[in-house]
Amino acid sequence: MFETIVFYLFSTLCIVCFLIVATSSQILYAMTALASGMIFISGIFFVLDAEFLGVVQIVVYGGSVVALYAFAMMFFDSAKDVIESRKNQWVASVLCVGIAIVLVGAFGMPLVGNNLETIAISQNLIDIAEM
Repeated sequence: MFETIVFYLFSTLCIVCFLIVATSSQILYAMTALASGMIFISGIFFVLDAEFLGVVQIVVYGGSVVALYAFAMMFFDSAKDVIESRKNQWVASVLCVGIAIVLVGAFGMPLVGNNLETIAISQNLIDIAEM
């Protein structure tokens, strides 16, 4: 069940990131979304117990996107179009806290599941010993 939830989460995040790549007019935003999408794909590999493919995905594709990102920063002066505003700081804070809670839940589920399984096994052993 954990694998299914994380798979759907990562696949949804991949689709969202690649939609941002296809629709963004800012090159640096598109490159950041592309790198994030590649990392989420490696997360899918890790969930499917294909660690080697996950590491290759990060090193080869993630590294190449980071290199493209560096070249894009050198060739394009994107700082002139960015206007900083601090109107919605609480929205960013709520999103960061929400993402942190989701990540802690996703990484904590296997630990809780293993502990519950251990408790269930020990309870079965106690029940068998009492008979």
